[in-house]
Amino acid sequence: MRVLIVEDDLALGLFLQKGLISEGHEVEWIGDGEAALARLQSDPPELMLLDLSLPKKDGTEVLEAMLGRCNGMAVMVLTGRNDVEVRVRYLNLGADDCMLKPFSFYELRARCRALLRRRE
Repeated sequence: MRVLIVEDDLALGLFLQKGLISEGHEVEWIGDGEAALARLQSDPPELMLLDLSLPKKDGTEVLEAMLGRCNGMAVMVLTGRNDVEVRVRYLNLGADDCMLKPFSFYELRARCRALLRRRE
């Protein structure tokens, strides 16, 4: 599976990238929302892991801008914001799932597989 990680935290981005590559996935990591939108113009991945607090354009702007343009791509929002209203907002904007930080890599991996199974 091709995965795009959009995360500005260097340590978390590298951790996710390394973990998903070790699972056999093709993984690209981008650190800001503007670069993510540019990347999504060409060849959208099957799954995007999207942080909400990003430089240049935040995760909300990325999600709103790609709404309806990247059909077939699953979106998992990664957030430290634990308000239910916030998570519901992102699900309503088009995210397929939300995970609260900090999270277990094993749970993230299982949720990603579930998202892709549903899309197939």
